[in-house]
Amino acid sequence: MKIAHISDLHICSEYLPQNLDKTEFLIRMALQKNIDHLVITGDISHRSLPMDYHMFRELLIKYGFYTPDKVTLVFGNHDIYGGVHLFEEIYHFLDQCKKINPLSKVNHLGRVLASSFAGTTRFDKNNFFPFVKIVGPVLFLGLDSTAPYSYLKNPAASNGLIQNKDFALLKHILLNKDYKDYRKIILIHHHLFSCKNSKKPCTGNITDFIERQIMKLHQRKKLIHYLKKYPVDFVLHGHIHYNSLYHIGKTPVFCAGGSIEDEIDQMMKLNIINIENGRIKAWTESFYNEQFTKEIPRTAEHKHSTHPSKMYAY
Repeated sequence: MKIAHISDLHICSEYLPQNLDKTEFLIRMALQKNIDHLVITGDISHRSLPMDYHMFRELLIKYGFYTPDKVTLVFGNHDIYGGVHLFEEIYHFLDQCKKINPLSKVNHLGRVLASSFAGTTRFDKNNFFPFVKIVGPVLFLGLDSTAPYSYLKNPAASNGLIQNKDFALLKHILLNKDYKDYRKIILIHHHLFSCKNSKKPCTGNITDFIERQIMKLHQRKKLIHYLKKYPVDFVLHGHIHYNSLYHIGKTPVFCAGGSIEDEIDQMMKLNIINIENGRIKAWTESFYNEQFTKEIPRTAEHKHSTHPSKMYAY
């Protein structure tokens, strides 16, 4: 089974029309590479506008990915709260964030992109998350890491949170004998490394301080503890806008936040996981932004690495 992983598409017909074109290019590349299943780990839209999700759904339909066995996704902070493009929008944006009910928004988007959630096992009848979805040899565990707006804990509506109930469920699923023969992949939007373990240099300046306050995942350390105690085959996430492959204990973690434009090298990225004959290989394929045509494949079978800053050489 070959899985493609993309994230942080930030489709925005109003201000970022090129992002829809780039998303279509990546989906087309996935089709050409005989991908069996497409995973998107959040921030599908930049401003959470209905038109953006309609256009995204039409792309999935166009390339044959809008069926339960072909696509699985989770949502990100931009899907729930939207985002700003102009500086003068900031005050209005934060005022709007206070009025948003994250659960209502998640459930609305779940209905808009219903095919992704068809066939899932849901553990809360009032919420699309968390869910388990079995596709072939893989068990996808989808977690919602979006957090309620808060002046103190989520001042820019971009921090994340893992709910306590999700930890109990995570343990239940990973120890459930009915699931023991499946490859287990956790899907979440927010990243699991801290600024000091980032692929980007941590300069210690005010920008790094701000990023630590508004781009973090609450209960991240608890999730890391669980992953070290109950390893899975992969964790897939986005949120930070560059791609990387690192480990937490024995669990490999793939970030696809740079799919549209990696802020390290300004290229488009497609993460690929291939499960075949009992082995897992993972690599990233990169594409020039300028023409969407010239491809630079870079591959790496995942090896033993425990330090998030020691990324693989693609």
